[in-house]
Amino acid sequence: MDAYNQIAEISSIEDKVRVEKSLLENYGAIPNSVKSLILIAWLKVKAGENYAMKITLSAKGAKVYLKSIDALKNAELSSKILKFRDNVTLSFEEVPAISFNLNGASSEEYLEFMTEFFTFI
Repeated sequence: MDAYNQIAEISSIEDKVRVEKSLLENYGAIPNSVKSLILIAWLKVKAGENYAMKITLSAKGAKVYLKSIDALKNAELSSKILKFRDNVTLSFEEVPAISFNLNGASSEEYLEFMTEFFTFI
């Protein structure tokens, strides 16, 4: 249970590195499912700092729901959407949303891609 609490408390890159190191030292190799939890926690921090209100990941793909349309004024976010346009689409539902489509990718591959996408923050 302590491991899950550590993951839930990730709020910086230093926290992420510390949690990974702690898990490795205490339990050995980190299973993919736990690595995914760590990446999800990190993505919530990165995306949520400025504009994301919700992140979903399913067999159909991944989606980041933006807090408001004002998030699109962020030049770096807009440039990332254009740069990754083959795998990223912008939609306008109740709130603007960025959808990620990697055609048959695993959850881990989605998380790695999304981590790369959000590196500008």
